[in-house]
Amino acid sequence: FGFQPEQVTLYTMAAMSLGYCALAFHVQLLRFCERAAAGLSGGNPMKTGVASVKLAIAGFIVPFMFVYAPQLMLINTTLAEGAWVAASACVGVFLIAVAVEGYLFAPMAAWLRLIAAAGSLLLIKPGMETDAIGLAVLALTVLVQKKKGNKTAAA
Repeated sequence: FGFQPEQVTLYTMAAMSLGYCALAFHVQLLRFCERAAAGLSGGNPMKTGVASVKLAIAGFIVPFMFVYAPQLMLINTTLAEGAWVAASACVGVFLIAVAVEGYLFAPMAAWLRLIAAAGSLLLIKPGMETDAIGLAVLALTVLVQKKKGNKTAAA
């Protein structure tokens, strides 16, 4: 690669001042960091990159949560509503982590991971109906995985 992190940061700032898309350069910076981490650990850069995206997926989603639910910032809301939206969003972030990692008590089937991902998005979007469906998905996921985890432990 040949660039130092400071150089990449300076190049990104210079490109942004010329009107280029900041997101595109930040993605390149992320790729640089992934490759640097892979080089330091002696690991595969692609596997390291996929692992870093899995770990950071919630960080990509959290800013959108504030757009869909300004109650998270306790603006024009009651404390009870803000607490409910915050709790629902936290459970949604947990459920998306479960879906992305594919593990809760035991490895998850692909169909359950897709359902868990959909449930997480429902929990992140504010609303009693979406929260109820998202919590039902959470309950289903926990029950299926707990049963699967008990079978694995018994075997």
